[in-house]
Amino acid sequence: MHKELSISNTAAILTMIWSHTKQRGVAIGILSAIAYFCFLSVAPVSFLEKPCGDCNSLPDNVIAGKGWVDDSGNFADARPPGHPLIIIGLKQLADVVGVPEADMFILFNVFLLSFSAVLLYLIAIEVWRTNAVMLVPVAWVTCPFVVWFLNQPYSEVPFFVLFFASILTFFRSLKADAGKLFWYGLLTGALLGAAMMIRSIGIALPVIMGISWLALSRPWPKRVHSLYLIALFLGSVMLVLPWSLIMYKETNEIRFLGPPTLTENSIANGLKFVTNIDGDREKLAVSLDVANYAEHLYADIFVNEKTRVDSDQLLGQVSGLIKGVLDNPVPGISFYFLKLHRAWYGTYSHRLEFWTLLIQAGYFVLLSLSILIIYRNRLRPKYVFVLTTLVVLYFWSLAILFEPLVRYMVAPMGLLFLFFPAINWKGRGRLYSFQNCLQKER
Repeated sequence: MHKELSISNTAAILTMIWSHTKQRGVAIGILSAIAYFCFLSVAPVSFLEKPCGDCNSLPDNVIAGKGWVDDSGNFADARPPGHPLIIIGLKQLADVVGVPEADMFILFNVFLLSFSAVLLYLIAIEVWRTNAVMLVPVAWVTCPFVVWFLNQPYSEVPFFVLFFASILTFFRSLKADAGKLFWYGLLTGALLGAAMMIRSIGIALPVIMGISWLALSRPWPKRVHSLYLIALFLGSVMLVLPWSLIMYKETNEIRFLGPPTLTENSIANGLKFVTNIDGDREKLAVSLDVANYAEHLYADIFVNEKTRVDSDQLLGQVSGLIKGVLDNPVPGISFYFLKLHRAWYGTYSHRLEFWTLLIQAGYFVLLSLSILIIYRNRLRPKYVFVLTTLVVLYFWSLAILFEPLVRYMVAPMGLLFLFFPAINWKGRGRLYSFQNCLQKER
């Protein structure tokens, strides 16, 4: 009798928690959408009309019946197909419904950014059992760097959703039974594969997840660990493999996500941003030595006939960057120190960087306060610290290798917001208690 009562009570509690979580999630999604629409209603025309770069040429060619080609008529494999396919779908939906494309893009972005806030909330309640978890979606929705993506079909927007969804399934896999781990690994890998098909910058995320799994998971037998890792990488490859086969058929070359062209251009932009000032960019206040260093290194790697590296030799280009620092250590170190901190506040136009730096300083204060409270209360957020640190270092290193732009850091900033509920820690709440999760030391 007591056993049946205990089971009944447990089921009732779980139902109540699920219902409460579901209601809050729906409320967060709706309130996030309202907040975004309120901003859009007062946003200046300059914001609403800012361009997305070359987002439309490939989708327009496909819709016009020209095939999967760029403006030169060549097979368009410079980027993965996920983002263009989304834009094609939105354009055709706008045409069917009779809505202007610009409005359709905004509606899509509002929905996905609101959903990403819900995902961050769901991740937060995997960590914290306190009402302060609401700080996480609030920080995300009000973040100016997130709001910046509202007006155009930027690839970052669907990437955020897939990335956060993969984090959620990864955290849940840490407490899953052994029998479910394969499916959790497969789902996490598939989400990461889909994210890679949107933005190739996510190519190393399955490796980061795999390392995090080995560092944080329970002491399962080696067979269980191997099964999870196989599922993780199988899920990732499963989503990308069809595109790889299409590229091989079209180009007769073995490629995973695409040719090295995009990476080469990104490395080049990481050198040109100092001196390449056009009508859209303001001049940077850097020393003459640093400007000359960047200009000469760009010429050596990408321009000069005698020293340039072939476009298909990415390791050679990276080696050229390292050689540049070794040959000229003083300006080289200064140049990379510039990229090191600009990654957190740099903009393409070099405008408004005082304000982006000021905003980031505010987030840094909140993050530092959160970590201090965690330390003083002897909390041990092992699994959040490990995964977040690896993700931040990965995106940060890419921002340093490429052009140092704050937009590269927005996705990992969502994970850093997970520490904010500690600000409200007064010993009354409790942390979710399972193996390798945040636990209060006794």
